[in-house]
Amino acid sequence: MKKLLQIFCMATLCVSHLSHAGQDKAMLDMLVEKGVLTRTEASELSREQARVVFSRESSEWVKLSSRFQLQYAYTDSHMLSNDMDAHSSTTGFLVRRMFLQADAKIKGGFDVRLSVELARDEIKSVLTDTYIAKDFDCEYIKGRLCAGYMKPRFGHEDVMSSFSLYTIERTVATMYWTGDANGRRLGVGNRYAGVFWFGEVPQVKGWKYWTSVTNSYQLSPNNYLIEYNNINNNLAYWFGSSYDIKGEDFLLTLGFYSGYSSTANKKLGEEPFASIYSFNPFYAGNYKNLYFWGEFIVSGVADGKKNASGDWVQANPYGINFCVEYRFDIGDLGKLGTAFSYSWLDTGGRGVSTRDGVRLSKDIGGTYNNAQGFDASLNWYLRGDDLKFQLGFEYVQYSGTPENRHANHVAESLAVRTQLQIKL
Repeated sequence: MKKLLQIFCMATLCVSHLSHAGQDKAMLDMLVEKGVLTRTEASELSREQARVVFSRESSEWVKLSSRFQLQYAYTDSHMLSNDMDAHSSTTGFLVRRMFLQADAKIKGGFDVRLSVELARDEIKSVLTDTYIAKDFDCEYIKGRLCAGYMKPRFGHEDVMSSFSLYTIERTVATMYWTGDANGRRLGVGNRYAGVFWFGEVPQVKGWKYWTSVTNSYQLSPNNYLIEYNNINNNLAYWFGSSYDIKGEDFLLTLGFYSGYSSTANKKLGEEPFASIYSFNPFYAGNYKNLYFWGEFIVSGVADGKKNASGDWVQANPYGINFCVEYRFDIGDLGKLGTAFSYSWLDTGGRGVSTRDGVRLSKDIGGTYNNAQGFDASLNWYLRGDDLKFQLGFEYVQYSGTPENRHANHVAESLAVRTQLQIKL
């Protein structure tokens, strides 16, 4: 038992040394005073304490962290049109996400982050937030300048951390914009390589803004599609702003995201590339234990669809999301939350499939112009977002065709999921 106690103390000292090296002696003295260790044992632990050696002299400190989600999911999709009948379902466990992250402070006031997602196997998506950054704080300029691979901020639900969502998965509308482009989904949002600025207005408390210049095509930290990314010198431009209204028991944030690129649409059209501009106003906040957010998303996609004559014309898809959660305090067991979200999507004649809207759902054939989704979730916050268990049900209905939104062409998908997440 004594040996186990010493091993525990040793591990505690190792972790403490990474960020609070000067407190190690005080901790040992306290353990001696409490009778947990003898003075001789404390001296031995001090000599055996692991040394942290930085590979670069410029590093001031390094922090390691990880995040993990284990999920069980059942999905079922069914085409309901009169002249067709198709059905498919899936079930199983999966490691939904597994992040490993290293943050470092280097001399000169720079921060560095390297983050990878080990639950994926494609280089274009294994990297997550990876960048070098520097903070500025003076009379007229306050903010953070980043260069690397990260989110420029578009789609409020996508901007939210995947470990802070009220429901287990993001909505059908969010996935239509920020999921990878496939000729139906737009691929606007998520992560890009570029330069980013996240600022505040010092003279107006609560007023924030952000802007960035990135690759035109998302999920491209490497030379993916060299001809597309380099020869054509494709760039995207992003801008947004928000204002916080705070009270004793509430917080309300009002803002918008926007983005434009002359070559973001590379999947459709007569020309190799066409433009996409997007606008996304949102609100978010809480009143005591009631949490909420909502957004409207719209884009103009040049050469985004074909008209009745077979000519390429502009498409104007739009979507609506809103979500609400109430959290009950259950004492030492944490908090219990009940959440509900609603989503509406009109693809503007581009189309969406069952595979696009519900994660892991199979494509049962056909494309649809509209989709609406309902999601209910029971969330148990044992230690906030650091240790959380969720049980969720999602239902999405698809209708119409890209050519006729009122056509009798209907399908539905549902998903039942449980998820455990841990942050270390």
